[in-house]
Amino acid sequence: MYEKFSKILSDARIYCTLNHEKAQRIVYANYLSGQIDDVIKRYLEGDDVMVSFGKKLKIAQNSLFTFVLFPKVPSTNNDTERSIRKCVMHRNVRGQAKSNAGMRMLAVFLTCFEI
Repeated sequence: MYEKFSKILSDARIYCTLNHEKAQRIVYANYLSGQIDDVIKRYLEGDDVMVSFGKKLKIAQNSLFTFVLFPKVPSTNNDTERSIRKCVMHRNVRGQAKSNAGMRMLAVFLTCFEI
């Protein structure tokens, strides 16, 4: 099931490298959503952990292929994760975010140095 899910996402990313009309992207996103339905059905027939993942996948199904519909949307959240990494590291190391005042001070401080 993992291989099928990975293949679907890989195919979607390859599709996005090509220039398609909006109507074509909508049709392809619906096709991918149908492919995910097959994967979800298999997960819902497994053990508790698989069923839990299948339910989460079903909830996220409508937004999984936003990057297919809108070409400027990235297929991963890696850039966002990288952008907040420094803030999380400071928060964990310094412990300044234990109060609202500490969180505010840290946010202002990091914003000043990130700009």
